[in-house]
Amino acid sequence: MSNVNERILGIIDFVRGCYEAQTRAFSAFEYGYLGELILKNKVTSVLDVGTGEGNFISGLARLTPDVMFKAVDADPELISSAREKHGTANLSFEHMLFDHSFPYGNFDLITARFAVEHMKNVPEFISDAFTKLRSGGILMITEYFIDTSYAGNSTWKLFRDKELEFYHNIGSHPRISLALPKYLKDQGFSGVESVLRHVSPATVGSLEFYDVIRSYANLYSAVEPGLWTKELKQQILDYCDTAQTRASGREDVLFVSQTTGIKP
Repeated sequence: MSNVNERILGIIDFVRGCYEAQTRAFSAFEYGYLGELILKNKVTSVLDVGTGEGNFISGLARLTPDVMFKAVDADPELISSAREKHGTANLSFEHMLFDHSFPYGNFDLITARFAVEHMKNVPEFISDAFTKLRSGGILMITEYFIDTSYAGNSTWKLFRDKELEFYHNIGSHPRISLALPKYLKDQGFSGVESVLRHVSPATVGSLEFYDVIRSYANLYSAVEPGLWTKELKQQILDYCDTAQTRASGREDVLFVSQTTGIKP
């Protein structure tokens, strides 16, 4: 990821918290989807770009022991931690930038989870991924989609509005999901598909859902304290404590997209 947004680097503790919370909350639907993709397409080699601390990809590697995984990230501290925590026979971690000079290729599947939203040039990444896949190989991008219209109460709306503002302030892409199908087609991928996953306390569990929100609030406050003030962060954390035990009412919702394309 040579064109990654530098503002998200160097805040390891908060990024780590996000990776861990996302894995606990989202793996319920991600592992099933990817496992089926791997089985259906007889995938034997996977590259995970922007792997972070390796929480998610290590779980997928354990579920598919006959598949060889390589996981890379631009942050050396995260890769060092990944090696210490997740070493397995079919998974290796490397501190490495992913661009046209990336030395490995011919992968059956390339995955990028919550990574392209922080890239300066997303089409360039997709183009580089295209060259590193074998013919018939698949690019799979999992991304966050920030929707501010679905809000059942003022606190949740405040969280989404400030989240959207945060993404704009740091130069990231809060709704990159909408552009990904076109980007993949423009770079030569065929069979492009994109699905939007509804993530809520009912679909992933109340504790898991609100742990993700807590991790985001902590991260946003660490990166952009002028916008995400201590008072705002505490308001969201307090809200999570209350909402986590709420018995009824309109649910809070996040959306996660999964976009795939095949190299002809």
